[in-house]
Amino acid sequence: MRALVVGVNRGEVHALAYREIDDMELVALCDLNQEKVERLATNMGVRWYTDYEAALQGELPDIVHAVTSPAVPRTLWIEPAAKYHVKAIVLEKPYALTPAEKSLVDKEVYDHPEILVVVNHQRRYMNFAITLRDLLKKNALGEIRHIYAQAQGEIMEMGTHVMDLVLMAAGDVKPESIWATVSGGKTYSENHLKCPDNLLAEMVFPERIRATVEVGIDCVAKPDLSGIQPKHSDEFHANRCSIYIYGGLGYFWWREYGDYGYKTDNDVHLYTFDSDYQDDDPPAQVKLTEAIKFAVKDGIEHQCEFRKADLGLTCLFGAYKSALMGIRLTEIDFLEPRPILTQDEWEILRSQLTGRLR
Repeated sequence: MRALVVGVNRGEVHALAYREIDDMELVALCDLNQEKVERLATNMGVRWYTDYEAALQGELPDIVHAVTSPAVPRTLWIEPAAKYHVKAIVLEKPYALTPAEKSLVDKEVYDHPEILVVVNHQRRYMNFAITLRDLLKKNALGEIRHIYAQAQGEIMEMGTHVMDLVLMAAGDVKPESIWATVSGGKTYSENHLKCPDNLLAEMVFPERIRATVEVGIDCVAKPDLSGIQPKHSDEFHANRCSIYIYGGLGYFWWREYGDYGYKTDNDVHLYTFDSDYQDDDPPAQVKLTEAIKFAVKDGIEHQCEFRKADLGLTCLFGAYKSALMGIRLTEIDFLEPRPILTQDEWEILRSQLTGRLR
């Protein structure tokens, strides 16, 4: 499968992933910055372009890996790719920053079911996530009762990963209710973020699974089930992202800079494994990329397929709606086709948090 990577500022690790996979080949890079794209493409020994459609026409790739800033609308990549019969597109997360952007991308994706669209939530392909899915499949933790997930970072950066992991642990199903609060308007001024500073939400999923989601630009306290010090001792890295899952027969945890592990009632041992984002990210990107091949050729489900990111963004916008209206959203609020949060409501929330008129 032939791949075109768009965006060189974020795209090098993704481009390198294709070098490690059989039957997949990086054929070209594309970026508006000619100096950067030419330099990186020359180092990698592939062709380069500054025009996306010219790259599609010249290379006829099977895969487009669009690793661009969220400030660049994702709709730029889908329609032209369909014209040139691209089989799969990888979008950087989040795939939209506002309800209006989300509606546009959703329409283009669902209008082109012939294209596999993947969103780069690569943590699903890290070892901790693979271990967790195996435990859940075996019901080794028993009936899941509570999920606590948190991150120090922006909602439209780390928060999208946190929400994605909560959904994975809950079975990738819609919540039955969302009760949330948000605060702070500083990050609304960042064009690639456009979000509140902090979010705290309680979500209830089917089978009475309760999830607490906490994301903020300030450091968030979190439990330590292992007693093991992380490799990085500074507060930012220790708290960047983590998840804790409590079931009737055991528990599981993961700290992005620290460790992951689990204990079940059927085993007296506490199993712990090292976790370090700098070490874990490159192989996860390779696994995410290789899974595209199996999804396209063999129909095997991709862990990061678009519908899961769509649900994650819907949940985050649902938290915004709950905070704006001061109500607990219930299952009826998730009914299609109306958006869970309108663009006008998003604008009102932004004006309230920033103190600026719409």
